[in-house]
Amino acid sequence: MVTVSNGIETFIIPNGALSVFQKNGFQKVQLNEIQVTELPPEKEELQYTDGDVVDEDEDAVFLHSIEEKPLTQWSGAEVRKYASLNDIDISSAKSAKEAKAIIRKYFDSVTKEGMDK
Repeated sequence: MVTVSNGIETFIIPNGALSVFQKNGFQKVQLNEIQVTELPPEKEELQYTDGDVVDEDEDAVFLHSIEEKPLTQWSGAEVRKYASLNDIDISSAKSAKEAKAIIRKYFDSVTKEGMDK
């Protein structure tokens, strides 16, 4: 495994993937070598801490990434966070399965509203 960075993002990748990443502007680095002194103009919304990239609006990133994943694969924590961020009341749910059913109904209502417009 090797660590690569393009000054914005840092990944630990298998050795065999190094050439692909290098073609895309990444360089092999040691973790203690990663230093960002200036944010590129198009990435001003990012903060850098110890080589990690964190979006200021982590909730938006969470929502985008979780909606790419099937509801059946969401963890209990993901279900609770999604419900909280979308003001979905899952307090009556006695299990993750019941909470997911409530969220499924929410999805159906949002889809129906979109079709009605």
